[in-house]
Amino acid sequence: VGANQRQGFGLHDDSFAHSTIDEGVYGAPMSWFFWSQVQSTAATDFWMSGAMGGEVRPELQATIFDDNYAAGTQYKQDFGMCADTTHATYMLNYHAFGTSYTGNALASARAASYQMGYAFRLAEVSVAEGSVGDTVDITATVIQDGIAPFYYDLSIALACPDGFSATVGGVDGIVSEGSTASFTFTAVPATSTCLSSLTFRCHHRMH
Repeated sequence: VGANQRQGFGLHDDSFAHSTIDEGVYGAPMSWFFWSQVQSTAATDFWMSGAMGGEVRPELQATIFDDNYAAGTQYKQDFGMCADTTHATYMLNYHAFGTSYTGNALASARAASYQMGYAFRLAEVSVAEGSVGDTVDITATVIQDGIAPFYYDLSIALACPDGFSATVGGVDGIVSEGSTASFTFTAVPATSTCLSSLTFRCHHRMH
């Protein structure tokens, strides 16, 4: 764990939901569990700058999303709790793309997938008179609903039907779940064509 952090890498748990977190049901502290080792090296904030990933333990893959999966018992841990604790962004699960899931298990697997990683939401848009004539300043407030950051540069772009467009960076700086940030676009044309049909989208460039 420590060496990876010094190199700026994220972490990978290849026995995810088997020996990820210590829920206190083993009769003794499980110091070799993944999260216990992260805690022992004081690296619990690693996910803020390096992605957390892993692989669902192979013998759990077929049943982990079943209604009768014994979550919280020894070596059968709750996927959602593990994902929340570790701030997981990606997860290998070969069963999902081989034999696959059906019914409630499929719905639970999809929900687990959506739970991971980032999820940005446009929470509010406000308009103020611009400093340049016949323009307005538009402020977009973005909230992070996900459990992990976006690990590359991420911007928010505004576009109008009349051809005006602008981009403001820094969305990747919204790290923690529930955090917000506001981004202001200046000198936006104060025309009915533009203001009646604004489009916002996120834009990223991977290096």
